[in-house]
Amino acid sequence: MSSVEPTPSDPGTGVPDSGQGTAQTVPAGLPAEALESLGTVLDNEHAAVWGYGLVAGFDKANAALYAVIRNAHLARRDQLVTIITASGGSPSTAAPWYQVPAVTDQKSALALALELETDCATAWHAVIGNTDIAELRGLGLSGLTDAATFMTRIKTAGKINPSTIALPGAPA
Repeated sequence: MSSVEPTPSDPGTGVPDSGQGTAQTVPAGLPAEALESLGTVLDNEHAAVWGYGLVAGFDKANAALYAVIRNAHLARRDQLVTIITASGGSPSTAAPWYQVPAVTDQKSALALALELETDCATAWHAVIGNTDIAELRGLGLSGLTDAATFMTRIKTAGKINPSTIALPGAPA
């Protein structure tokens, strides 16, 4: 069985590191349920990449933070495309636009950023719960951790309290 090595991320930023971290190896030939979960995550990563372009346009004060987060979502998206393709799946492509709440100012931009991260956290949480493949669960945990970290950084930047939640991505 061949394998795919996702790009590890720096836990402090969520940005793929320069190879100094330990890459997880995800086996190729994943079962249909795992591919379905990864497909859902990929759809959310596509939406996040698109959404952060909008968010940054309305929250110039935090544009640098959003650029870091968007780059991390780009890396996750590329990672997922590689894993899905290596397993014989057909990765989705980004939509030309996404249905999102109206973004008209910094407050609504922050709300959209938090919604994007909540959606990604929920999808990554499902990956963890839908597989017994240790490497895939590790990838899911890494994605969930990044989403939770991004939520905290966004809330901190927006002076939103509390800045953390108990179980990001868990069903309500």
